[in-house]
Amino acid sequence: LPLALGASLFPRFSEYFVSDKQKLARAFEQGMKYLMLIVFPIAIGIGVLAHNIVITLYKEQYINSVLPLQILMVSLVFLFLSGPVSTLLNACDRQVTQTSIIGFVALTNITLNILLIPRFNVVGAASAALVGNFLIFAIGYYFTPKITQISHKYLFKTVLQIALSAGVMGLVVYQINQLSNFIIAILVGGVIYCAMVFITRVVRVEDIRNLKIKN
Repeated sequence: LPLALGASLFPRFSEYFVSDKQKLARAFEQGMKYLMLIVFPIAIGIGVLAHNIVITLYKEQYINSVLPLQILMVSLVFLFLSGPVSTLLNACDRQVTQTSIIGFVALTNITLNILLIPRFNVVGAASAALVGNFLIFAIGYYFTPKITQISHKYLFKTVLQIALSAGVMGLVVYQINQLSNFIIAILVGGVIYCAMVFITRVVRVEDIRNLKIKN
């Protein structure tokens, strides 16, 4: 999903970089918002249901994979969010910067694997992946203000709104999972999340109408 969105954003970023830096910032912010809307419920939902998912699909002998799965769900958030950041750098004549970030993170990841895997096994590998994805996002995001004037306030507000929506969904999913099948918990959680994104106004009716008009 981040790669697919990045492919669609790349030509727009390139065009706006030359013609309109304000539109470039808005397109970047919207790309981040849509990926957050997707990844937060996935990460929180699977994180909450990790034990049930592992036991159902792979049985008791894979119980030790629950914690690595939960760590990787946190990592998934940064993997998604690094997509628009990397696309922005590549599309706006910062290819050398992006390549340098990837090279640095690759070396960091290798080092962490060497240090962590012998001691913590698969948990160490998952933790190294988390650190790597966080660094790709954080370092890349540091360079975005040098390209265009991003509204950090808007993005922070969006993170809070979506995190709240996904958090409420996670609590509901956890409670229902205690009483019923985790499949039912997923279905109810999906409904709750959709309701919450409208309640918190991270998604509005006008947004849906605008999408229909564009299509």
